[in-house]
Amino acid sequence: MTPEDWAIYRLFPEYFEAIEYWQDKDSGAWEEGRKTNNSSVGAVLAGLEELLKFAQSAEEKKAEGVRKFSIEETTKLEKLVKQGRVRLEATLPFEAPPERMVDSALLFLIHPLHVVRSGPLQDAILNLVQARLKGEIGIKRYANDSYFCQDFDEWFAPGQMSTDFSDRLEFRDAFLQPNCEAQWCIFDPVLSIIYGERYLLNPGDQASYRKQIHYFNRSLGQITAAGHCPELYFLKQGRYVANAHTPLAWTQANQALALHVLERSVKKAVAAQT
Repeated sequence: MTPEDWAIYRLFPEYFEAIEYWQDKDSGAWEEGRKTNNSSVGAVLAGLEELLKFAQSAEEKKAEGVRKFSIEETTKLEKLVKQGRVRLEATLPFEAPPERMVDSALLFLIHPLHVVRSGPLQDAILNLVQARLKGEIGIKRYANDSYFCQDFDEWFAPGQMSTDFSDRLEFRDAFLQPNCEAQWCIFDPVLSIIYGERYLLNPGDQASYRKQIHYFNRSLGQITAAGHCPELYFLKQGRYVANAHTPLAWTQANQALALHVLERSVKKAVAAQT
């Protein structure tokens, strides 16, 4: 690290220690009601683990001009990483028990953050998302999610649709009818990537290969007639339509990566048959 780098990065452990990130209440991936979200704790943990790797390797890189971490700084990082791990081990595969149990944001702890490394724990998250949140077109963020619920554009003006509801979420929730949550397009390619990475590590895992293809095909089915990747589909007058946040770079980037991983999987599958 340069002195300029260090002036920034040295603040992160101090900050996450000060707020006690392992039990800090934040607005989560969806910027809504405040609670202790495992998807947030895991994101911080991923960053701290990378910083700890750097700290532990800095001695070897000293000759290259990399700043050396003090023993105290490295010890603090180790403690912070342990506290995040303790929280996740005690409460996963749930998001924010008891307030919220299943949330698709937990998929990000598997990909791209690679924080959840245990196969059984990954399975628990994956299975809960598929059992509780998988819809006809896409995948819900969480049960009873009122963002872009049925006829959402009738209840809120364009400037209100994405406004901050974190302090008055109950107002938006009042519009939601049962089973009328929006179905998002980002999660199917993420699932395809996760199952694809499993297959690439274990080419005998045909079940993961089939699921990789299944979720990639679902992602293709979400592309609009104009060839765009939407944010989500919502019910408008009883029919699912893409919302105006189309194309969405977040969806598009994950679908592109899902295609890349699928190309690798198909090559491996073909090679295994020859």
